[in-house]
Amino acid sequence: MECANGKPARLVVSEIKTKQPALYVDEKVQAAFLGDFSLYRKKMKAILKLNAKIPLSKHNRIFLMMTTHTTPFNRTILTILLFGGLLSSHVAHANDNPTELKQPADSAQQKSWLNQLNQQAKQPAPQSGSANTSPNHVTDADLIKQPALLAQLLQQALNTPETELIQSLANAYRQTENPDALLLARADGMVLRGQNRLSDAIAAYERIVQTHNDTRTRLDLAAMQFENKQWRDADQQFESAKQNEALPDAVLHNVARYQNAIAQQQAWQFEAGISPIRNQNVNDAPEKPYCLYGIYCSTTRPIKATGIGYSFDFAKQYSLRGNHSLVLRGQVSGTHYINHAQYNDAFLRVLAGWQWQDKTRTIGVLPFYQAQFSGSDNFDSKPTQSGRVLPYMLAHGNGLQLNYAQQYGTRWQSYHSLEGYRTFYRETARAQKQDGWTHSTYHSLAFRATSNMTWFTGYQYSRFAPKNRDLAGSRNNAAFQRHAISLGWLQRWQTLGGLNSRVVYSYAKRRYSGIATLSNEAQRNHETSLQLALSHDKLQYRGLQPSLNVQFNRIRSNRPWAQRKSHTVYLGLDKSF
Repeated sequence: MECANGKPARLVVSEIKTKQPALYVDEKVQAAFLGDFSLYRKKMKAILKLNAKIPLSKHNRIFLMMTTHTTPFNRTILTILLFGGLLSSHVAHANDNPTELKQPADSAQQKSWLNQLNQQAKQPAPQSGSANTSPNHVTDADLIKQPALLAQLLQQALNTPETELIQSLANAYRQTENPDALLLARADGMVLRGQNRLSDAIAAYERIVQTHNDTRTRLDLAAMQFENKQWRDADQQFESAKQNEALPDAVLHNVARYQNAIAQQQAWQFEAGISPIRNQNVNDAPEKPYCLYGIYCSTTRPIKATGIGYSFDFAKQYSLRGNHSLVLRGQVSGTHYINHAQYNDAFLRVLAGWQWQDKTRTIGVLPFYQAQFSGSDNFDSKPTQSGRVLPYMLAHGNGLQLNYAQQYGTRWQSYHSLEGYRTFYRETARAQKQDGWTHSTYHSLAFRATSNMTWFTGYQYSRFAPKNRDLAGSRNNAAFQRHAISLGWLQRWQTLGGLNSRVVYSYAKRRYSGIATLSNEAQRNHETSLQLALSHDKLQYRGLQPSLNVQFNRIRSNRPWAQRKSHTVYLGLDKSF
């Protein structure tokens, strides 16, 4: 996903999977808890044959049911950089000037989603639970004749992810004389949970704790709320459970793991990155010299420059009641060139707003402010050296982003974003032409083909509507519409010891309004980008992750001054803290 200059700014991640800590203390049921239920079935059949009874230890009674095969889709950890580094190919989409303004906001809309996919590609794929298909030699009638044994089996089944078994045992137990109402209510709630009706399961367990001050039920409720990303509610239930009963050390340890994970969701998250860059066309020179009607000829040649790309990202989530939260995110990225400081650039965006999320969905409403900076206050002529360390304000604006993410099972995910923002330029002449509104929508679908391979595709539409539709009696030709498609492949090569690769291709068509300068037709650009990146887990050192990145950009246009072709090779080094 490229900016208008072909340079993907640093990506910020808002959500990513976090392994859910398993809360178990009885080793006898650990195999069943981990999904190998054949051992548990053999055990049950042997018990029935011997007409024995399963003794329930105190540890069994406070056993916390939390399935390991259901991993929550989104967990808030900050800023894994999907494309790492700041590519500085400076490809311009010219209109009237050879070097048109950079638009890093084009890729900022996609940052959270793309980083989320990149991080998930480095993690084991979630495994869907599967019921044991071995023949059942025990009938409901046999179990109903032994209600005490049936109750114990149901109690044991509640500690497993076997939804069908829980439902079958609960239906049989319901037919016995004087069944335990609390046990049945818990079983019904677990069945709802196994059917992915997590909100209904939580509501059922909330009704139980209102009438029964049962520690085991309260712990199960807290685990469900954690899975459903109700951070504050889950933490309150864990605290209540610890106060109601003296829990074994093993359970207290696992409860602490949950509470630490909840605290992490609301802690400040930071990430910084730095990349040495070699830019082959820092001045946005045309692909080759050109002449217009034999009158005006350009002989500008590309300037090569070496510099440092940098980024700094932060995020904070404050959980409210239920699935609601307040979020704050920020990103700063830029490039500093050693001998060509006049071409320095930087971009800032800060978002703050409301977010709703559960196990499979995330909805966000995020107002934001953004600013764009340049290495020189004379933005067009670019003097040799401006002599200033901090960049000059080029433009700023504010807007609103709406986003929605959805998980479908364990393999498919989608992301949708809509945003609009108003831009104000510092220069009077540029402001008259390019002040205005930008509206953009982005849609993406991802498929995790295997535990080591993820594919995704995306479509982005954006339009710019200048404040002044007409200038000097003519249509303002700064207005444009842009359609872009992309295809990405993320791969983890286990045979190579943890090598991670990313390949992203994108194509866009930009159509300007009005008649281009020295022409009788509107400008049309065709923009292509290919990004390649490699990193290796074994090369990490104290949290520092190096990566090798290559990007190729090209613009074909019916206007010769807009033709661009460039490539950039750079090393990235990222650190989370």
